[in-house]
Amino acid sequence: MSDERYIKWLSDYRNRREDLQQEVMKAGKQMLELDALVGLEGNWCTDAARRHAQALRPALVHSFCLVLWSRQFDEKFFLKITEDEEVDLQRTRRLLTWKAENFLPRIGRLTARLDQAGYYTMMLWPECRPDPPPQPLCVKVPEKQMPPDGVSPTREMNMWFYVFTAAIDLAQAIIVETNYSQVLFEELRTLRERGLGGRILFFDVNDELYRDQDGRRWSLESIGEAVEFAAAQPIHEYQPD
Repeated sequence: MSDERYIKWLSDYRNRREDLQQEVMKAGKQMLELDALVGLEGNWCTDAARRHAQALRPALVHSFCLVLWSRQFDEKFFLKITEDEEVDLQRTRRLLTWKAENFLPRIGRLTARLDQAGYYTMMLWPECRPDPPPQPLCVKVPEKQMPPDGVSPTREMNMWFYVFTAAIDLAQAIIVETNYSQVLFEELRTLRERGLGGRILFFDVNDELYRDQDGRRWSLESIGEAVEFAAAQPIHEYQPD
């Protein structure tokens, strides 16, 4: 895409994504109302709200993919989870530094390709950080706050994970573009525990998408096929041993 075409596309996309934001906010309000009736389950959406989101998902006018992202490389955490493996730490540092430095253009390419395939891109953005990426819709999330009026229990809660668990059941697929961090692994664990592991697509340094479950891969040009496949995967509720 030429620079001129990209600027024109981005201007149009910014206007259209406002409709997505309104639709998602409406769905989120309905989910909060359900939570207010039955009370919160820790820092998560309730089962009632999840079922409502799952029913809404096929009928959304503005279908979207949720992108999990992070530019942080937690070296101590990385070494902990790879302690039984032989890893080239210097090479890993170089690779993940490159990913962080090229975060915006990679997200731009991902967003443009998703848009061509008929899907919007949504990211969660910490409210305390300035300058969210220009392409996707970024939902600004406070780190912690009291729950909304009428929702119990009335205590400080982790709003990041609350909004995260509201979005995952509305998204067609969850795309992971991130460095190694403990928060990422907590999010991935939550997705799998809630039966959504089949909808996860990883976005690698070669601009390809893949599934860690079976090794399927798609080029960025075939992202529509990848999302369609992930979106069709059923929910398999986690069964503890």
